[in-house]
Amino acid sequence: MQYPNRVQALVPVAAGVSGLPESNDAFEPKYEQLEAALIGGDLERFGQIALDIWAPIAANDPSDDRIRAQLLENRAGMIAWVALAPWGSPAFPHLGDITAPTLVVVGEKDSADCLRACHTIAAHVFGAQIETLPGVDHNVPERAGSKFTNLLRQFLDTTLAPIRIKPAASPLP
Repeated sequence: MQYPNRVQALVPVAAGVSGLPESNDAFEPKYEQLEAALIGGDLERFGQIALDIWAPIAANDPSDDRIRAQLLENRAGMIAWVALAPWGSPAFPHLGDITAPTLVVVGEKDSADCLRACHTIAAHVFGAQIETLPGVDHNVPERAGSKFTNLLRQFLDTTLAPIRIKPAASPLP
């Protein structure tokens, strides 16, 4: 984290960690298919594979339609993420530098690599808590709904309650 003094609390949700050492246990085999679709310029296939990886639950409710629409509309962002992931400074070596109160949230049905990343964050950030939500995939806010909102609210209310922010002085007399 480049400016840790600017962070009062941290809530990584279904997060990844750049620079995380590779593990065959957590490798998602569909990533190779995702990359092949990207290289081949098959955006429809790319979108379908991405849905298979990050939205495997089919709840047959309006959330499925929203998730599909968001994912397919954001294919350009996902393609940029895949292409740019190897660049930049890795976060993994700096997890121990984080001092802000941290709540890590992940769905139990998320991909193995995301579960591994979230557990790594919780293990390396001092005092971090982790909540693994049952029956939830990568789309935590959509799938968990009010359970996620209540968890977030409780954490922030508890964490930020002691912090009192002084209102800025008015520039007007």
